[in-house]
This record gives sequence, structure tokens and C-alpha cells, in this order.
Amino acid sequence: MRVFQVEVALLLVSAGCMGCSYSRVTDEKMDRSGSDDVPVPEGWTPIQLGLVRAAQLFPSMYNVHGVRINVLNGRSPIVTGLDLGLGLNESDASHGLQGGFSNYVETEGWGLQAGFANFVGQGHVDDGYSGLQVAGFLNSGSADGIQLAGYLNGHMLKTSRDDPPIAGDIRGLQIAGVYNIAKSVAGVQVAAIINETDGFRGLQVGGVNVVDNRIDTCSGVQLGAVNATGIASFCVQVGVINMVDGGSGVQFGLWNSNPDGFLPYFPILNFSF
Repeated sequence: MRVFQVEVALLLVSAGCMGCSYSRVTDEKMDRSGSDDVPVPEGWTPIQLGLVRAAQLFPSMYNVHGVRINVLNGRSPIVTGLDLGLGLNESDASHGLQGGFSNYVETEGWGLQAGFANFVGQGHVDDGYSGLQVAGFLNSGSADGIQLAGYLNGHMLKTSRDDPPIAGDIRGLQIAGVYNIAKSVAGVQVAAIINETDGFRGLQVGGVNVVDNRIDTCSGVQLGAVNATGIASFCVQVGVINMVDGGSGVQFGLWNSNPDGFLPYFPILNFSF
């Protein structure tokens, strides 16, 4: 009798949702030409329940505007609202609250994303997450907001199979237990071990702070045991070892090197204007 009641309840939920889920969505359809196994959005539903990607209450081509709950794995083109799962949550775009062991968003998202590992903007480096990402292990992708990770922020992305992996752009705050990496940073990087970026405007605090490129790359402050940057537009470095490839700035440390400084190498204080 109890099994029969459960089946009736599921049928009532399905019937209540089918009227809206068969209507065509007004959401902009995403270009999925690069992936044959990802369905094109065809409808929407306010609720989606699933055990795995192949066993969901509604097919994986339906957008979810409401609540999606997955046990092991779920896939939807767009999820707006609450997205929860014990395993992997997958979508093309995510808007709202997403929480699971692992969260994978192909293009862009905004809101709060929390999990052991979060992946955003895997299809395009210009896409990313706006809001707050919290990960026990790693966050990947570009971000406008805050990335907090126990191990790594800025996991490298591959825009195609033939292209080398690249890091995302960060506009905001990165805090990692070990390592932060980004293509460019406008904001703050804080890591126990390493902060690394190609272009930098703001503040870096870590054991080792590195700005890689040799064009106007550093405009801000580096605080760490070792600070290294390319050409600096104006960079203040405070650490044990400070190195600049050239440009203007001030260095405080036991070893300060700048070919454009008042001396190329000088302890305690070196500067160039």
C-alpha cells in the first residue's frame, strides 16, 4: 500500500509539471555545436529529481527554474534556483545556490557555489562565476567575486583539445590554503604557499608571489618571503627576496634586485621612479 501511495504521488508531481515543461523556453539557446551528446534546451520544469543523469524525473534537455535534487549525478542546460546533490551537479549555466560534492558549469554562473571541487567556464575562458565559490579542494574558472579553496583556486582550463590550458581572470578575492593561479588579477590574492598570475593590479600575500609576463604587469603590493615580477608600472615589494625585471617601484628586503633601480642589487631598500 505504501509503495502504491509513493507511485501516485510521483505521478501527481509529474502531471503538475508536464504542462509547463512542454512549453518552449524563452531562454536563449546555447551553442552546443562542439558536443554531440549534450541536448539542446527544449522545455522547463520547476522541479527535477534524479538518481543519475540517465534516470531523471524529466529528460536532461529541460531547464530547471526552481529546485533540482540529484543523488549521484544530474544534467540540465540551465538551472535557476536551488541545485543540490550528493555527487556531481552538471549544467551549462547556473544561477542561484549550487551545492554538491562536485559542481560543473560549462559556461557561466552567479550566486553561491559550494562543494569539494567547483568547475566553471570550461567552455570559454571569458565565461566564469559572479558571486562566491567555496571549495574544500579547488575552484576553477574566471571569477567576479570571491574564491575560497582549501587547496587551489584557478585550476587551468582548456578551451579546446588543441589549445594549451590557461588560467582564468580574477576580479575580486582569491584565498587558498596552498596555491592561487590566474591569467590576470584585479584585486587580492592570499595563499599560504604560492600566488601566480600573468597580470596584476592589487595586493598579493603569500609565501611566494609571482607575476610572470615581461610587460607592465605589476601595479600594487606584494607581501611574501619571495616576490618576483616582470616589468612593473609601479610595484611595492616587501619580503626577504624581491626581484623585478625593470620598471618603477619600491623594494624592502634582504635582497632587492631591479635593473632600473638606483642600484641593480641592494639590500634593505631599493627603488626606481
